Amino acid sequence: MEHGDIDVRCYVAQAWVDNLSGDYIWSVPLMVQRNVLASAHAQPVQVALLAPQPIGTVLTYRYAALEPLFAKGHLTRDDSRSEELVLHKLVAGRFDYAVINEWILDRFNLQLPPDQRLHKVAVIEEQSLGCIVRDDPNVPVQQILRTLLRMKMSGEVDDIIKLYTGEDPQPLPTADKN
Repeated sequence: MEHGDIDVRCYVAQAWVDNLSGDYIWSVPLMVQRNVLASAHAQPVQVALLAPQPIGTVLTYRYAALEPLFAKGHLTRDDSRSEELVLHKLVAGRFDYAVINEWILDRFNLQLPPDQRLHKVAVIEEQSLGCIVRDDPNVPVQQILRTLLRMKMSGEVDDIIKLYTGEDPQPLPTADKN
């Protein structure tokens, strides 16, 4: 992105992009991503009241809402290379809680029998995600931004998310072939 090699980047939050130049324009927010605390137990919790313990996290991921608890040593990170590995460790009982993207948790739960599915016991943080488009005369910036807006307003973005998470989406409209 710093070198202008990327025209469109989606599934990104403004907080994730440090020092973005003015050469990019943000789309409307297309979705809300939640990081949740997952557990094998269904009982909701208040993260700040948890007993000191390790929790499953992903290597290099930042969890701003949990940083004060990590800094005090109240919670400690048990890092894995991917979110899926974190969930496998949670299922194996390596720790009692893990921070995970709720869509990845929903998708992972589809593989498990209903009585073994993991539960969302707290919301850690929510972030609006969208796309950034390079502001360049050779890129149809406004057309891309209008298309993304139409996709959001029509429900198409939500239907794509439902396909990914295993929910039953509304059928996507088909072009009339007459």
